[in-house]
Amino acid sequence: MSSLFAPWSSFLEQALNESSLKQARSLGLSENNNIPPRSSARLNLLNIGILELVPEHCAMDSGSAENKPEDGLVLSAGIHGNETAPIELINLLIESVLAGETKISRPTLVIIGHPLAMQKAERFIEFNMNRLFTGQHLREDFIHSVDAKRAKQLEEALAGFASNFGVASHYDLHTAIRNSKIERFALKPFVNSKSEYNVSSSARNTLEGFGVEALVYQHKRATTFSSHTALSYGSESFTLELGKVHAFGENNLVAYSDALATIKALVSNSEKEVKCSEMQEFVVCHEALVDDKDFKLHIADSAANFTQYVKGATINSSSSSRYCAVNNVEYIIFPNAKVPLGQRAGLMLKRIDSRQTK
Repeated sequence: MSSLFAPWSSFLEQALNESSLKQARSLGLSENNNIPPRSSARLNLLNIGILELVPEHCAMDSGSAENKPEDGLVLSAGIHGNETAPIELINLLIESVLAGETKISRPTLVIIGHPLAMQKAERFIEFNMNRLFTGQHLREDFIHSVDAKRAKQLEEALAGFASNFGVASHYDLHTAIRNSKIERFALKPFVNSKSEYNVSSSARNTLEGFGVEALVYQHKRATTFSSHTALSYGSESFTLELGKVHAFGENNLVAYSDALATIKALVSNSEKEVKCSEMQEFVVCHEALVDDKDFKLHIADSAANFTQYVKGATINSSSSSRYCAVNNVEYIIFPNAKVPLGQRAGLMLKRIDSRQTK
């Protein structure tokens, strides 16, 4: 048991049993006799579910000109409290670091997003926390909620980390509440132009390492966690959907061995080129917003992500608007009519070839 998480045995167990930390804690891996000297680093537990992994040379030089600010990495999971598989992967990563099996070679901020929602086995408490970033948690209708307070904590932790190390990349790991014709896919936040319909070769390699088969480019700015890092710090950020929601203990973690190997490689700067089939690419062509009390989503409750709809098919309607598919084929992701007024009930996509959009 690490003193970082005492009296609990792990990062995850602490998050499942506590809601706040009275005082930040720190542990130097070189202080542990069981840890090889090559793995020397400092772990800073800033709050429940918020942990910095800092190589020793960066810990000494943080904020200096010698430290490379572009090296900062953010790994997050559990922004929705019931999306358990990625949370368990994050916990396995920390166990591997503490055991000296995974070397920390770059500054990394590791986040278990919403411990209170995890403890209740719920997606969120009052409001969807993944709509409360980019400062949305300060809005009067959200600010007093536990979800907004946690979003604020995460933004503040990011600001401190970024001031020392920058944020080069952010992978926000999720699982979906419904079936998907493409099980693993990623969304890239929109910042300012269509020229963003591409990703770096290293990020593409990482996505393939996660087993991602489809990449979705957002069409406008959003208030998600990955959008916050992209907009605030210029990071190459992604929201990753890695399968289906299950309760803690019910995930087949063997099926996630590729994802675990990938996050370990990210932390240790030892990513290896992955040879996978070329990812399908999509861009959002319509956001189905609940814009009136009589809003209706004309999508079957059982529809899986990436279900296809042909040109002319009615997708959503209300007394204020109506949308029918305008492309020969469109695909839906995240269909959910049971969201509050003003929030999205689904995203419609069209296939693209990013090589022709540059």
